Amino acid sequence: MSSSHRIVPAREPRGRATLWIAGVPTVGLALLGLGFVPLPWRASAVPSAGEGVPVRRGPLRIAVIGSGSLHPAETVKLVSAVEGRTTILALVAEGTAVKKGDIVCELDATAMVERRIEQSIRLGNAEAALVKARQNHQIQESQNRSDILKARRSIEFAEQDLQMFLEGERDSDLEKARQAIDLAREEEQQAKERLGWSEKLGTKGFLTAVELETDRIAHHRTEIALQTTTRDFGLLERFRMPRKESELRAGVEEAKRESERVELQAKARLVDFESDVST
Repeated sequence: MSSSHRIVPAREPRGRATLWIAGVPTVGLALLGLGFVPLPWRASAVPSAGEGVPVRRGPLRIAVIGSGSLHPAETVKLVSAVEGRTTILALVAEGTAVKKGDIVCELDATAMVERRIEQSIRLGNAEAALVKARQNHQIQESQNRSDILKARRSIEFAEQDLQMFLEGERDSDLEKARQAIDLAREEEQQAKERLGWSEKLGTKGFLTAVELETDRIAHHRTEIALQTTTRDFGLLERFRMPRKESELRAGVEEAKRESERVELQAKARLVDFESDVST
């Protein structure tokens, strides 16, 4: 027979795998001598000894029965992202067909719900604390500005007091002291002249002893007043004026140092409130 023909067996049983053979070199594979070897495909299709089999073009199917196992082509592994251990509340049965959006497993979220509520409460408290911290920060900024302005005004007032003393008050006070001395000296001179006239009149019998004694007392009083005013002028010029000038200058320096302290304290207090806002 020609090698271009194919042997086609009878229809194979259903449910068996098939194998296609493109061609057979010779039909001698199915012959032994002049007869055909019986084929095990189907008992009814096998001819008896000596009979022929019609040859026609077609595929050669071979069914093979064997054991094995099936594996999915693609697997999806689900891993819980919940921290710690939790309980499975519901789980779909194995082999159930699912689609996108279906819930295949439900975990116990009670702990997470409680944590969320706790975090919500903490968030509310933190937001309230933030509002309060910002308000306190603004209040402290306003207080700092007031304190700094007050300290700077104290410097200005202290400098003005010193300038007023050096340019007017010192000379005015010294001049008042000198005028008091001049007035006391004039009163003493008048009392002295009056006492002199009284003594002359007394020697002639025109004044009584009481009147003469009154003039002597008046003169003595004016002498004391002159001494007092003269001594006060000396104390004023030598001690009170230099001391007052020194106090005023020290007041200026102290006001400057106080201003520096106020600014540093203001910055320190502001840092505390800024820290509260950041927290």
